[in-house]
Amino acid sequence: MQVDEKHKWDKVNQWEEELDYLKTILLQTELVETTKWGGPTYTYNGKNV
Repeated sequence: MQVDEKHKWDKVNQWEEELDYLKTILLQTELVETTKWGGPTYTYNGKNV
């Protein structure tokens, strides 16, 4: 059985503009952006949110 992986990553950048907008909002709060497992993570008082 062959799996069609041609379109597997087509939706990766589907929400890029929206995610940038959300990041702008998050950075206006007391949350701190860090990196965990290769992606952005936001913390408050040292706890992941």
